[in-house]
Amino acid sequence: MGQPKEGILLRDGRPMADHVHDAVASMGIPIAVLGSPTVWTPPEGTTILPDRQPGQGPLAGIDALLHWGRARVYIVVCCDQPLLTPEIMSFLEARASMATDRPLFLRTECGRDLDPFPGVYPVSLAPLVADALARGSRGMRRLFSSMADWHTVPDQWEHLTASMNDRESLRRAGLLPGN
Repeated sequence: MGQPKEGILLRDGRPMADHVHDAVASMGIPIAVLGSPTVWTPPEGTTILPDRQPGQGPLAGIDALLHWGRARVYIVVCCDQPLLTPEIMSFLEARASMATDRPLFLRTECGRDLDPFPGVYPVSLAPLVADALARGSRGMRRLFSSMADWHTVPDQWEHLTASMNDRESLRRAGLLPGN
């Protein structure tokens, strides 16, 4: 994208990560930002968890989170999911206690498996994640999909949970200034 995604300003003048943070904050639970934000400053009270193995992608962030020690399960979202809603977060929170030994992911009513974010990750996955990183395997889907506990959600949630990986995605969603 030419710049870190978390700091891209959306049509309301706020960084994309602020929108994600708002959805997560609606749950009233502690929030941690994984990795090291470079152009976005998280709100006060937000913990920043640097990767234990920098440069290894999102799986390294999951590794740091699973070793944090604050909870036995974590709800994980991405900085590029600005359409997340409190309803989606509440859905995940209500089911988080079910995730004891495998991740919890979302599947639409029509059967489409959504990305591993947002998802619920239990700390019991820490050895699996550490082993994958040690082997140089960083693919989230490949690592977790076959073991995930899939929960069915309305088809329209596919759009609301989408990662906006480029400016074109943001433009199509009507999120950029001038849309």
